This record gives sequence, structure tokens and C-alpha cells, in this order.
Amino acid sequence: NSKYYHMSSFTDKVSLRLLKSDKIAFIRHNTRHLSRIYPSGFRINSSNFEPHHQWMVGNQMVALNWQTFDLGMQIDQAMFSVNGRCGYVLKSERLRNPEIISPAINTHLPTQTLTIQIISAQQLPKPKDALADEVIDPFVEVELLIPGADATKKRTYTITDNGFNPTWNETLKFTLNCEEMSLVFLRFVVWNEDVRSNDFIASYCIPVTSLQFGYRHVPLSDFNGEQYLFTTLFIRSSLEFTPA
Repeated sequence: NSKYYHMSSFTDKVSLRLLKSDKIAFIRHNTRHLSRIYPSGFRINSSNFEPHHQWMVGNQMVALNWQTFDLGMQIDQAMFSVNGRCGYVLKSERLRNPEIISPAINTHLPTQTLTIQIISAQQLPKPKDALADEVIDPFVEVELLIPGADATKKRTYTITDNGFNPTWNETLKFTLNCEEMSLVFLRFVVWNEDVRSNDFIASYCIPVTSLQFGYRHVPLSDFNGEQYLFTTLFIRSSLEFTPA
């Protein structure tokens, strides 16, 4: 019953509760009104939620703690990089047009297989607290981030004592079945394996729809989101429909 000019503000926890209890009604509401989602006050360490879960129901203004470059901010950066970081990306027609919203969401969707071959890495840096003579033991973790679902994570084996040009030649496969392909993200994280806890080396996040398939070098960034000058992953990727 809200007027067209009314905007509602929800914490991320309240919005997720609405998403789970009545997803279709939430999408329909956002075809007529603006919704703003902001981090819950319980996030005292300035952590972020994952914004693609909020975009999947059409929430237009999804606010994050920009001082923390965690997974949520990396997804946000990837989302708005597709349009030159101008701050605006058009929602899909299904989220804009109330006439085509159907309760039969997530049914009869074609299944696709995303194949990522992690070939090698180039000039990986050491962790920030590493000793001068320390040599890293890197492995790569790949995350598939689908809105409304838990992340799927797969990793390579560990290369011992080689951060300059480690070679894996390992293939990871993911299954995709989502009505909002524009909101599916892929995240690469390079770790240094340690007996106590693994050390973060570098990462990169990209929408699956922005992947240029085939052989590519993936740019990598530090924990603040600053891109390394010469550090990359060399990969091969493909996306194919799975036979019924």
C-alpha cells in the first residue's frame, strides 16, 4: 500500500528473512518501490553481507562498509566493473516487469557446466608478515557464488616452495542452474598453505557473464583491492550446456 515515492530501508538480516518467507512478493514490491539494504548494527567489525543475494530480489540500493574489502565488497566491485564503475547497472527484465514474475522460479532451468582449468601463476607475492628468506607454498581456491545459494568452493593441490611460476594444470568443474546468470560470480583466491592457518596472497572476482572464455591471464589484487602489477593467474575456461 506504499505510495510510489516511498522508499523502505531494511537491514541485511531483515531483507534475507523477507527473501526466504515471500520472495515473489519482495520482487513485485521492488518493481514499484525503492528498497535500501544496509549492514546490520551487529556487524561491529564492519564486515559485509554478500550483496548478490539482495540484488536477486531487485533491491536497488545495497549499502556496504567500504572500509572493509571482504567478499561482499569484492562482489560489489565485480558487479559495477561491467559498466565502467559508473555506479549503475540495469536490473534484468524479470526483476523490472511485474507481469513476467512467476512463482515457478527455479524450475525447468537449463543446467550448464563451468570448467575452469588452473594452469599456472606468475610472480606471486609473499604474505605481508613473511620472513625475508621464506618461500611460499601456493594453492588456488575457486568459489562459485550463486544468489540464493551457498558458495561452492573447489581448490587445487599445493605447490611446494614456488611462488614465482607454480604450475598446477588442474581442472575444476562447477554446475550452474540459476535464473539470474548476471548475478553469478566467480572468485579466485590464492593462498599460502601453512600448518597453523593459510595466508591470503591475492584474489580476483568477476561475473560469470563477463568471462572471456579460452586462455586468459587473470589479474590479482591484494587484501585492500589494489591490483598487483605483474601477478596473474593463467587459466582456461569454458561454459557448456549439460545434456538432459
